Amino acid sequence: MKKKISIKAIVIGIVISIILYSILEIIMYSIRTAPCDMELVFDSGKRCNHLFQDSIRDELNCIYSAGNSSVANYAYLFNDKYRFVVWELGDFNNVNLNNIRINRVHDIGKIQTKVFNEVKVGGRPTISIQDRICFSMDSVLIFNLSDGSNLSLFSSKVNNRIYLGSINDLGIANNKYENQITFTFSIIPVNCGLVIIKKSGTFYIVLVNSFNFQDSPIEALKYLKLE
Repeated sequence: MKKKISIKAIVIGIVISIILYSILEIIMYSIRTAPCDMELVFDSGKRCNHLFQDSIRDELNCIYSAGNSSVANYAYLFNDKYRFVVWELGDFNNVNLNNIRINRVHDIGKIQTKVFNEVKVGGRPTISIQDRICFSMDSVLIFNLSDGSNLSLFSSKVNNRIYLGSINDLGIANNKYENQITFTFSIIPVNCGLVIIKKSGTFYIVLVNSFNFQDSPIEALKYLKLE
């Protein structure tokens, strides 16, 4: 009897230890990721509207805005014709604009790592955006393109790069090809402009598309304030 009780006590002790360890892991994870959490922002899109030409700022319709002290994600519609999805990324400041590469993969989803947030942004077509809770970036930025997608450099300047192409799924990744942000459209493919901007100590990614998603986004690029 004593032996059975002893074994039972050991089993109970092990179970309790596992539970306590799991709780501790959850608490520690919450503490580590708390600075990365983004909250909804109600500022009418002002945080990122400086990227647009002065003449259209009052006409921008901000349909989504969230952020924290170093990261923000905003989505704007303009003239019921164009959508601009903007990421302000303080964690990407080490990225060198000369170290941007394109990588083709069969399935974007299979290379996602860590835990992602997800939001769906309106406009045509709907776009699903997933982002890693805490970014892990270095000096290299990689575009992971799914099958059927293409992207090529359109313009290269001191503080920005413009890429044009047709996108099914797109991952913004680090030098380990780990997606930090992914974009997935509800209808594919979509002709897009992808603008990378680095200025005033801040890094921005702007994804642009026309509501007529087969149209070229070149016309929309003139509404961005690119130096």
